[in-house]
Amino acid sequence: MPVSTPVRTVLRIVGVSTVTAPVAIGDLLLASAGQRSLPEDWLDLAPLLGASAALALAGGLVAARRGERIVGPIGVATGLGGILVVAALAYRWPDVLPSLAPGPHHDRWRAIAAVAAVVAVHAGRDPANR
Repeated sequence: MPVSTPVRTVLRIVGVSTVTAPVAIGDLLLASAGQRSLPEDWLDLAPLLGASAALALAGGLVAARRGERIVGPIGVATGLGGILVVAALAYRWPDVLPSLAPGPHHDRWRAIAAVAAVVAVHAGRDPANR
């Protein structure tokens, strides 16, 4: 049964999330195995991980929209490379961009994730509705 592009995108996100979420949780539990509880600052990475996921999704959807055949590796490279580029540019513009170091400006990763989500929604629209 044919489904629309947004439904396929949601199914892909759910499929990837069901594989990566347990791996990430397992990594977190392995990292804290010698301790009695999880580190206090483990939730500080949530905006960074969300920005990486949103950048990867946006990169993959833009590549698919442009007709690329292998969009998965492009999305992964966009997610990792985008975080590194933003963090590198944060040395030049520390008042605007977030860095990888913890601090009050670390919450700016949420803005990066929001912009990437807007790009992903725009790129992932159904071609029949354009």
